Amino acid sequence: MNNRKASIAINTALLILVVIWFIPILGLFISSFRPRDYVLTTGWWTAFTKNRIFTLDNYRQVLGGTKYTSSMRWATRCAPAATTSRRRSSTPSP
Repeated sequence: MNNRKASIAINTALLILVVIWFIPILGLFISSFRPRDYVLTTGWWTAFTKNRIFTLDNYRQVLGGTKYTSSMRWATRCAPAATTSRRRSSTPSP
């Protein structure tokens, strides 16, 4: 019986930790779909009561902007070169 009580207590504590951990993640997710002005002036929880405006503009700006695409181009060029140069340098020379 003590093992069952301990198991229930551990599971309850873990559930509470998961809920506490999940709340800020949910807030970030909801804020990512809100316009910048609303994110700066109101809390994410007001998205369901007062300001029901959701948009994909934040994602369009990040994924479609030139800074992101140029960074991705740079990363795709450098990553293979860095990987192959490590392999070459790690092999023993004759």
